[in-house]
Amino acid sequence: MKEISKRTSLIIVSLGSGSHGDVDCLFMEDICGDSENLPRHARSFGKMKELRDRLSRERVNAQTAFREAAQCGSFPSRAETATIPDRQLDEFMSMLDKERPDGIDTAIRNRTSGHRPPLANA
Repeated sequence: MKEISKRTSLIIVSLGSGSHGDVDCLFMEDICGDSENLPRHARSFGKMKELRDRLSRERVNAQTAFREAAQCGSFPSRAETATIPDRQLDEFMSMLDKERPDGIDTAIRNRTSGHRPPLANA
């Protein structure tokens, strides 16, 4: 690289061929340490792969804890459940009980009660 660089006015870009070029090129993944197999010409200045692996394990741990809490019934707890004042709930329920000509009220009641209408060609 040194000999080529001395003999030309072109900009010389080096990717693993020494420090005698005008530009040294290194991939961000290599610089940050985010690759499993670092190329021979590269050096890591960070530990991103280690951090990425740790984040991945933490995601799995959090999702596992969520699933377990949901299955055993500890999530959602009262603290994580939104509530409304009784008067407001009564007004809402009263609105649901009103008959509407387009049938939406029946669909809403069926969906909230867990009732599923029979399939047409079942």
